[in-house]
Amino acid sequence: MYTSYNNIIKQIKTFATDHPGINGFESMPITENISGNLYPLMWLELTGIKLNYGCVNITMNVNMLDLIKTGYSNWDKVMSDTLRLCTDFSATFSENEETYGFYIDNDINIEQIGYDFGDDSCGQQMSIIIKVGFDNNSNHVPN
Repeated sequence: MYTSYNNIIKQIKTFATDHPGINGFESMPITENISGNLYPLMWLELTGIKLNYGCVNITMNVNMLDLIKTGYSNWDKVMSDTLRLCTDFSATFSENEETYGFYIDNDINIEQIGYDFGDDSCGQQMSIIIKVGFDNNSNHVPN
């Protein structure tokens, strides 16, 4: 059964909502103009889609962000906490295709990031590839 992009986002949002270390979730292009976020924040940003025979590869950035105090006094804690969120995300969705209808390639790059949405935030950004199998011999109505 084909899993739609919309269903993938819903399942990832459920992960974020249920995770005790995440208070906010967004799935849209990341901009400098967004404010009023709940932190710690998980932010998905679609970066591309590649269609291979029998597989859709969806690439996106998964940003795990938290507020940084003036003078960066909590830098190490924020980096540690957001890295833990990344490993929890990877552990949940890697190699669990039967449960979720997709899986995440477990060769994941993580880098430190920072944004100014009117509140200084920083954390980790994972560049992931979500793999969704499909049958090339049939049409799939989105659900």
